Amino acid sequence: MNPQLFAGLFSAAASSGMIVYRWRGSDEDIRPLSQIIFALPYAAATWFLAPHIGAGWTNYAYLSIVTLLVFAATFAAVCTGHGGWQDLGTSIKARTDEWLEFSIKWLKPYLSPYWYDVLGMCVSGLAISLSCGIATLNPIIALSGLTKSLAYVIGWALSDAFKAGTDAISKWFYQNPTQVAEALTGLLMWGALASSALWRFA
Repeated sequence: MNPQLFAGLFSAAASSGMIVYRWRGSDEDIRPLSQIIFALPYAAATWFLAPHIGAGWTNYAYLSIVTLLVFAATFAAVCTGHGGWQDLGTSIKARTDEWLEFSIKWLKPYLSPYWYDVLGMCVSGLAISLSCGIATLNPIIALSGLTKSLAYVIGWALSDAFKAGTDAISKWFYQNPTQVAEALTGLLMWGALASSALWRFA
């Protein structure tokens, strides 16, 4: 695969992820369609990448079952909530626990609200990426969910950086940290998925 084609396909995949994940966050009325669409590439990556692990993966009945399991796990993970963490400690409002909060709640007394929420977003992202990463034995895909937390750190950092601005762009970044973070989440997560798949077939 020539570098221009690689760059074009990577850019298209990452940009699509940005659009789809922002779409998922922008309108609850289009769920679960947007959640299904975000999970599908992880199933596709499993189908195309897993056979390269070894001969056993060329049994298509077995591969089909694993691919469906990856899709189900990824879709379920995309559906889990992260609203209680997405403010990165800036809100003091009472809230109910997120579905995956049991995994980190024991750490809450030891962490600041900011770092607790950062950790929560790591858990939320890893829940999306781990099943495909494990099925394909690909550490980049498996750990790419950590970029979800990074996306929210960047979103809130930009909001803070632009809070003193009076122009329209500054006001937009200040007022929309989660929108920026959602777009970055899709960009980074599908970007990692695309780079792993394209590298394998390059």
